[in-house]
Amino acid sequence: MLGSAAVFVIGTVMFSVSMLRARVFPWLPAAGYGVMFTLLALLAPLPDTPWTSVVHVLAGGCLIWLCASVWSSEQAATRPSGAMTATAGTRLAGRA
Repeated sequence: MLGSAAVFVIGTVMFSVSMLRARVFPWLPAAGYGVMFTLLALLAPLPDTPWTSVVHVLAGGCLIWLCASVWSSEQAATRPSGAMTATAGTRLAGRA
């Protein structure tokens, strides 16, 4: 049990550091991910308290914020215009 918790904490911290270094995601939820999920792993063997509930809510908030940032950046990405698609389709039709 202790080994799996250690692997989880190490992986969580490494993933959080990689998100922070990449500077793709907002700073606060990327850092909060590392802190909150590390706290969740450390608090798991202890009895449930209001503090563990707060950590769960904050960890969920970090995940929602990260998901929202991915979703908004995906929608903002430019897609090929209709002219480019028609040109590509015309070239393919000409070869067939």
